Amino acid sequence: MQFRLRSLFIITTVAAVLAWAFYAPPQWLGLLAIYLIYFLLPAASAAGVIFHRGYRQAFFIGMAPWVALVSYWAIQQSPWFPDPGVFEQTIFVTDPDQVMYAKMALAIPLVIAVASGLVAVGIRWWAVTAEKRSQ
Repeated sequence: MQFRLRSLFIITTVAAVLAWAFYAPPQWLGLLAIYLIYFLLPAASAAGVIFHRGYRQAFFIGMAPWVALVSYWAIQQSPWFPDPGVFEQTIFVTDPDQVMYAKMALAIPLVIAVASGLVAVGIRWWAVTAEKRSQ
């Protein structure tokens, strides 16, 4: 099995950023970074649907509904829009274990969004393959 150097660097960088976001102190900074991803992801998803073609566009189309739903939820749950029925508690004074739990809970929808995009890519590949066979 061979890797391109570019692919190896990308995988290493993604692993390092994930390790930083989940495990490096201060814990609240990683949580803010995940919230930032949620705030920027709808724009990136819309741009991917509009400006990409082929498999990349299929990925963003498959990911878009999940991104829209979960980003709306994340904005409602963010520290800047607290639930009025819950007492005020900022992420800066919260127990690090609770912040870690929040990061894990926010990471699961991101993984599901990426999986939804990959399913859309697989369906596009299947459709293109079936079309080529029928010709």
